[in-house]
Amino acid sequence: GGRRRWMAMEEIRVIAETIASGDAAPLLEGTLFRSIRGVETKMELVCHAQAMSVLKGFIIGQKRPECNSALKAVAQAAANTDGQAAAERSEYVCRTIAEVPGLLSAVVEKMKDDVDAVRLVNNLAANSEEGSLLFIREEGSIEALKVACTRFKLHAFGVINHLSRCDEAAKALVQDDFVAQVLLPSLDASLPTFSNEHEATMARGTLALANLTGCEMEGCMPENRHVLATIVKVLDHAARGVRLASITWLPPAVLFGLKNMAGDAKICMTLVECGLASILAGILRGWSARTGKSTLGLCCEVVDKMSQHNDIIQPLWAGGIVTSLASLHEPGRIVDGEYLVMADELRERIMGRHYAVCMGLHRRLGERSNLNMIDDNVAFIIMRYAFGTEGASKGAKGESAPLAVELDDT
Repeated sequence: GGRRRWMAMEEIRVIAETIASGDAAPLLEGTLFRSIRGVETKMELVCHAQAMSVLKGFIIGQKRPECNSALKAVAQAAANTDGQAAAERSEYVCRTIAEVPGLLSAVVEKMKDDVDAVRLVNNLAANSEEGSLLFIREEGSIEALKVACTRFKLHAFGVINHLSRCDEAAKALVQDDFVAQVLLPSLDASLPTFSNEHEATMARGTLALANLTGCEMEGCMPENRHVLATIVKVLDHAARGVRLASITWLPPAVLFGLKNMAGDAKICMTLVECGLASILAGILRGWSARTGKSTLGLCCEVVDKMSQHNDIIQPLWAGGIVTSLASLHEPGRIVDGEYLVMADELRERIMGRHYAVCMGLHRRLGERSNLNMIDDNVAFIIMRYAFGTEGASKGAKGESAPLAVELDDT
């Protein structure tokens, strides 16, 4: 473990020094790309200012082998392949890359004909809000992104999705009509498919649409059930740390879009029918400080919005949400007080139906309740519906969802 990490760091240092001298061999032979294995090596590379300057020079020079290899390597450095536990360090890596003078300008120019340029922007926007801001402020960035959407849709839709979580970038996308011109036409034409790449593209597009339109989800209503089912599938992959379509999905990126979808009761019902409740319960049960506060906060916000729809209360209970919220109080779990308060309020809301039935059947408290006037068999049916069996529902594939968190995207 320790020795292997030391050797990897030494390797990247030597390669960075070689590149800093102007030698393109590590690029052309692929040794730089192969040496970028974890967030520590990525930090080592981007902190070598001269090496990054030379890599930028290769991209600007547009000499094909060197340019393509440099884009591929920098895009790999920007990808968070270590999960949510490495979020802060990945943010630093991406911010450092975005701040290299002249780099983003060269990348924007290449987005129209090089998929690795689009992948690089996708990874920068995924992991750094500052990266999103610097990209959107770059001259010609919006036009380049629109062109990329016609050629490299999977990665371009990823860029839109990540930019849509940044207020300034989202305003720019709405102003340039990405909703009507780019997202809606693709989602309207979407059909069920067995292609992971197509599923990932539609999931990214739908999440972006939710972020850009809020609750006005006219492009993703329940008749697009397979798209909503794919988003549940994506969250399941993100929670378990399993890639889908070569993408390392992180829970906050998916939960942010789900939060914006949860205002629509019909969409919520379709999502819970596809197994969302049990996956949310799994995220809450498995949450730890390493998973990140944003994951916990967004998960609670999604449950909060969903629980405001009366028809969704029972599926949330059946999915195991109540006991998962209660588990945040377990000894040894370091949870901020604000989240514990929110969790308790959500439990009270979801359990409200149960309390009401119990009070209605109570000999003293419910003496005037209509529940005491109906047949016992009917009362039993009402109780069975009100209480159900918590945790009885399964995930999208009929299994309870556990938690966890080539070319890489995030």
